Amino acid sequence: MPRPNHRDPESDLAAALGEELRRLRVQAGYATQDPFAKALGYGREQVSKIETGYDLPSESLFDRWLDLCQATEQDRYYLGRSLRQARRARTATPAFAKPWLEAEGKAEYLLLWTPVLVPGLLQVRQYVYDMFRRNGYGDEDATAKAEDRLARQSILAGDDPVHVTAVIHESVLDLMVGSPGTMCRQLEHLLATSEAPNVIIQIVRSNEYFLGKEGPFEIATGDAIPDTLVWVAAVEDQNSQDRAILVTPPSYFETSRAEPSTPKTRGP
Repeated sequence: MPRPNHRDPESDLAAALGEELRRLRVQAGYATQDPFAKALGYGREQVSKIETGYDLPSESLFDRWLDLCQATEQDRYYLGRSLRQARRARTATPAFAKPWLEAEGKAEYLLLWTPVLVPGLLQVRQYVYDMFRRNGYGDEDATAKAEDRLARQSILAGDDPVHVTAVIHESVLDLMVGSPGTMCRQLEHLLATSEAPNVIIQIVRSNEYFLGKEGPFEIATGDAIPDTLVWVAAVEDQNSQDRAILVTPPSYFETSRAEPSTPKTRGP
């Protein structure tokens, strides 16, 4: 049986597209998903995800779907536009993240503490892609998110690059994200990036509890912005410019740096 749809087609563009693709399938004589998936050359689960809006079809799958359903030119036009709109909506920057991204782009100094994953500014494309795929995103969405994240890394280069101090717990280097090949590329990238004069990467090796180990956070500072903090929480990032709150994270950051670690790479 197809999975129940908990997404509202009235407010979710992917769910609305899925509803229309389901209409085409049924109209083409495929009353259930199993024979349609077989004719399509994909698994039934993939068809179910698309029809419920949990996933967006790739270009090749979308074209195959329309061909199999003998879609009219009008259907092709409107559904193609709906797919493009759904992709833009899904990869758009969430409102809660915009203040941080604006601060990150203006910052002179960034302090990054991460006990779980490689910091976004230091990730390679395949690492980002595999991470989002593991989180349930489809190929198109994961690719778009990877490109967006890599675009942010432009602040590390140029005539006036941001100065970054990244403190990473050693367990991050052992956490398998994607394939061994992905991890090799990621670790090689960290090593190469650490040679940049504006980047310091420090690996914390302590297995003991210390303040700040509960979760990652990032701090942006500079003349163009007030001190800005982003907390990476379980559900979504939380930004704050509250001075009372901002007093604590820098001390956590210094506490993390003081833990047993590898020697700091060169930097400012």
